[in-house]
Order: sequence, then structure tokens, then C-alpha cells
Amino acid sequence: MICKKCGCRVSDSAAFCDKCGASMAEFGQKEVSAPQKAKSPEERKKKIIIIALIVLGVLAVLFGVKKIAVANKAVKAIRSEYLVTSGVEGVYIEHYTLGLDNVYVVFNDGKNYVCHVRGMNTVETLYNGMIYPLHNFAIKGFCWYQGCSNVGRSTHYAEKMVAMIDHWRAVWGGERKPFYYVEIAPHEDGEENVNEALVREQQARVMDMTDNVGMVCTNDLVYDYETWNVHPSRKEPIARRLAYWALSRDYGYGDAVKTIGPRFRSMEVLEGGVVRVHFDGSDCGFLVKGEIEGFELAGSDGVFRPAKAVRRRPDPTVLYVSNYDVGSPVYLRYNFKNCSVGRLWDAFGQPVVPFRTDNF
Repeated sequence: MICKKCGCRVSDSAAFCDKCGASMAEFGQKEVSAPQKAKSPEERKKKIIIIALIVLGVLAVLFGVKKIAVANKAVKAIRSEYLVTSGVEGVYIEHYTLGLDNVYVVFNDGKNYVCHVRGMNTVETLYNGMIYPLHNFAIKGFCWYQGCSNVGRSTHYAEKMVAMIDHWRAVWGGERKPFYYVEIAPHEDGEENVNEALVREQQARVMDMTDNVGMVCTNDLVYDYETWNVHPSRKEPIARRLAYWALSRDYGYGDAVKTIGPRFRSMEVLEGGVVRVHFDGSDCGFLVKGEIEGFELAGSDGVFRPAKAVRRRPDPTVLYVSNYDVGSPVYLRYNFKNCSVGRLWDAFGQPVVPFRTDNF
């Protein structure tokens, strides 16, 4: 409340002004807040960038804390020996690598993407401004979190990422430094396409294309109420899983730390149209929360239908998938959608990696 007599602020519950003694019943006036001015697109963009940088900072700190805590290292301050970096919202992987600005020619996706190079989306800003200035700092490895902006244009994402990894390693002295990265999370982006699933597939491919890399799977780290959010809130488990890679590969913990969940190996069709699915990394069986969801089967017609998946004794390392509307199963998918939240883990809590057996 404002005292109209002397102009000072007074508590809303006060009967008299503390400064001039005027009665608030006679001289009091309630404050009216000024209407909020609508933010311009530039202001909103700045806010998004700030939020993204804050998230990146939190991820870096959590990664360092988890690595130090698990390894029981006595340190006076939190520090990370890894370069932890993330794509700011709206930027492409191509522009984090010197020379890949010509990626439209090197990896022809069948489209002309030159029109997308704008604002921060340039090699000058992203590579020259954010990566190369750090090249004289000694680091132990890299942690990378990007991919959403390449949704819809992911045909050669894996090749681009491997080229980026090779270039960064060369800039930091040529050693095969560890490179650990994060899979993009489930996100509602329409059911008419599987563009986000295609990016995840490309990200998983990188593990088979170059050495000393590891992927954090995130399909189980989205709350049901935030599937609309391209940047879901659960960052601490991501940092923990990144730390697992570092502890296993670089700090002597080896197989004592599980780094990634089961990955599809093969499938066989049994009598009655039941599909037995084999995995790498499922030696200790599976953990399930509720019904096993996310599996789909298709026959030779290529029409996928939701399928039931179960475990059977005596072998806990395989799953049996079936849909009796699919007479003779030919193709199998797991969580191969834009937004399909995983509820299937190995015995150590690492989620099963999404996959498909078709190529269409």
C-alpha cells in the first residue's frame, strides 16, 4: 500500500503510516502492478538459450559429483576431467565440427539444408566459439548431448557424429579419447512419422562404428506428464549413467559397473507365431514395471500391431513376443516411436535399447 500523503510504502495491514502518521483509511492507496509486457521473439530465444546453458551446467556438475562420489575420491572442489557439452536448442550437429559445414555435399540427405543455416546455427558460432577455444585445455574425454534439432534430417546422423568425434579427438592430440553421449528422450511429435526414433537408431549405430564410445539410453527417463517436453526434467539419472561409462572404462571398475541395457541380437519365429527374442547384455534377466509394453510385430504386409511380451522359465534372458492377429511374424520393433516410454530394464536398472528389424 502507498501513503498518498508522503509517498512511502506501508504494510497492507497497517492502520497508520510509519513515517507521517497519516491514517491509511483516508490516505492509503493500493498498489497496482504494471501490466506484463509481452516478450519479443528475441527475448524468448535468449531465455531458451539461458535455460539450455543452465541445464548443461547442472549436467556437468552432476556428472562430476557422481563420478567422484562413486570412486570415493577426496577432492576439495568439484571438477570434471571431461569436456561436457550440449547442443543449444535449435542447432545442428554439423556445425560443431570444422569442415562439416559442407555436409550437404559429403552426406547427401536428398535435401538442401543451406536455408537452415541461420543465427547461432553456424560453424563460426558453435565450433569456433564453443569448442575450439578449449583445445589447449587437457581433458580426459568428452560427454555429448544433442540430437533433437536433427529430427527429420537424420539419414546420415551417425556418420556425421563419427566425423565430429574423430575431429575433436584430433584437435585434442590425436588420442582415442573416450566419447560418451546421450540418446534423445521420448517426445510427442505426432504419430504420422517416426522421425525421433530414427535419430535414436542413428545414435545407437555410433557404438558399432567407432571405438571407445558409449551411449546413455534415456527411454525410461520421462514422466508421463512431460512427454510433450523435448527437454524432460530427469537430468540426474543421465549424469549418473554417463558417470557409469567413465567409471567402467576409465577408472578401473570394468564390468563391476553396468553401462548400458540389453541390445537386440536376433529373433526366431516359433510354432504358433510366437517370436523368441535374444539380447546382448541380458545375462541376469529383466526387470519389469507392470506389463511389458512397446513391442510391435508385423507380417509381410509391413503393418505393425502392438504385441504382448512375456518372460518364461527356465531362461530369463530372452523374451517371447506374440500377437495372434499377425499370422506369420516377419518384423519386430521395440519402442520405435517418437514417444514410447520404456518400462523394461536389465537386472541392474539399465533400460532395453530401442530397436527395429525392418528398414522401412
